[in-house]
Amino acid sequence: VDLVNYDVEVWGHVRGSHLILGIPLSPPTTKLHLRSRRVFGETSLLPSIAYTFSRISKIQVGDIVMDPMCGGGTIPIEAALSWRSASYFGGEKYKETVPKTLINKTFALSNYEEKTGRKDAAPIELMRWDLTAPAMRRGSVD
Repeated sequence: VDLVNYDVEVWGHVRGSHLILGIPLSPPTTKLHLRSRRVFGETSLLPSIAYTFSRISKIQVGDIVMDPMCGGGTIPIEAALSWRSASYFGGEKYKETVPKTLINKTFALSNYEEKTGRKDAAPIELMRWDLTAPAMRRGSVD
């Protein structure tokens, strides 16, 4: 077991005869966990969690994937890097967050191209919107 260069961080709490295990949802400050983000907040998901959400979703060719409260954009970014045959949309209500999301998108795509030598990541459309009135045609997304 390598306690310094670990792959997964798991927290445990013992109370009486009960053990509660969990994984952190906010990123630590190590560079290992900044692979697809440059900017993040207190509620940002780890890229590994966003990837797992995407994998569980079983994204198919031609799917439209929308994260209506994307924050730093981790879910659409991670999904677009791994499932390149779908379309990705992220929306965020807060105008202060959207520029940060664009920084993360640019950083992630640049990193992807540098590491793989490919420019085939799926496009990610990011926009400012209010979840109660998203900028999508009615019935275009399930």
